[in-house]
Amino acid sequence: MRIFASLVLLSSIGLCATANAQECNDSGFVKAANGYILRTVGAVASDEPVVQMGAARTCGQWTFDTFASWGPAGSTANELDFSVFYGTEAGPFTVQFAASYYLVNLDDSMLDASDDLIEVYADVSLPLTRGNLTIAPLLRVGELIGVDDLPSLTMIQPGIRGTFRITDNVTASGEYRASMNLTQDYTTHQFAGALTWQVSDRTAIRLGYETTDRTRDVFSLGANFNF
Repeated sequence: MRIFASLVLLSSIGLCATANAQECNDSGFVKAANGYILRTVGAVASDEPVVQMGAARTCGQWTFDTFASWGPAGSTANELDFSVFYGTEAGPFTVQFAASYYLVNLDDSMLDASDDLIEVYADVSLPLTRGNLTIAPLLRVGELIGVDDLPSLTMIQPGIRGTFRITDNVTASGEYRASMNLTQDYTTHQFAGALTWQVSDRTAIRLGYETTDRTRDVFSLGANFNF
């Protein structure tokens, strides 16, 4: 599976590299949070503070993304992810397909592929805009595939996301999803929100909030960058 992940990584880099440089955008973020929760399954990765960062390269409809999380030594707060996204439009609908490989750190096992996860999903939403407010009912259907130790889960997630432009530089956003775990027969109600202040053309400050009905609340403060 590590070979699979490497092939995904290399093919994604190659795909983006073949695009015209003017068609590609690079971005990144860094944030500190008072914990780390896995909203989709309603689990706590860390009750201790974490530092998380990521980088993305978007070329046309394709995005390659990396994510890293650091927390207490040996805990599940330590994680490294690689993802590929493809976005398109179908009439009034926005459609996204995604594939991710998660290097999970169960029992200090970052270098052990047996507890890693693969996720694939399709996300369809219908953006509706009125003035400064955009809301989008959504449906996400996907599969979490355990490489060995962790179980595979089929997930259906209806929900709604929205953004509201408060001023020219300040935006509020939020997303609610009901994560229906069909394999283990339970539902996690999850919410994530953010207040973003665009301080320059390339930099934004972001105050974030995440919660589920099965975990504690998590607050974060960070910055987003466009390169």
